[in-house]
Amino acid sequence: MVNIEQLQEMTDRLPKVITLEDIQIQHKADNRFSDIVSEYDLENGTGIAIELLKISSISILRFFGPAGSIFPWHSHTTKEIAVVYSGKMRVTRGDKDKQPKTYVKTDHVYFKPGEPHTMEFLEDTWVIGILSPANGGFPSGG
Repeated sequence: MVNIEQLQEMTDRLPKVITLEDIQIQHKADNRFSDIVSEYDLENGTGIAIELLKISSISILRFFGPAGSIFPWHSHTTKEIAVVYSGKMRVTRGDKDKQPKTYVKTDHVYFKPGEPHTMEFLEDTWVIGILSPANGGFPSGG
């Protein structure tokens, strides 16, 4: 089982990226990233996902949501755990009338397969997403 410290160590080995613009420049300048980097249209911004690991049983990615942006309502066909690596986000899950909950660094949230949810990024936020099984459960294109 991988814990938060191990996930932080894994992602710390990635090139240091300060801003969303840095990621986009790096992604567009080097085509070898095209198979592991995806952009997502969010409300009020653009998110970036970097795939860290993908095997049949699990997919791990690092997702950046800029402050003030919202990942629209969506669900996955897989189980998902979202761990806040840095920043702060507000998650509403299930029924749109439910009260949102705020998550900060090292907090995590579990979503059952098919459970609708949305994420509002209150600060520039990095999230480690863990999906199992790795069958393309991360929503494509936002």
